[in-house]
Amino acid sequence: VRAYSASLLQAIDKCSIIKKCFGEALEIELEYSELENFKYYCNKNNINIIDVKYSDLATCLIEANFVEKENITSNTNLSIQKYKIIRKKYIRKNVEK
Repeated sequence: VRAYSASLLQAIDKCSIIKKCFGEALEIELEYSELENFKYYCNKNNINIIDVKYSDLATCLIEANFVEKENITSNTNLSIQKYKIIRKKYIRKNVEK
């Protein structure tokens, strides 16, 4: 029992708490020169970047809740060319311990 208890406590310590909230999957198109700035913004604001596609413009597939979407689309520092809502869905957010 002690061995199982110790391993269970170690597993719990390594786990992160995740909450699910309603949001949207979005495609964001931007210039390559703005891509690193956008990635930094998303990382700082706990916004999940699911995929990045490279063509004439960089296209990022992200998951954001409604407040985050409004902040991204209205932020003039990000220089977003255009965005498209793919679908509404439940998104996962990591919660700090």
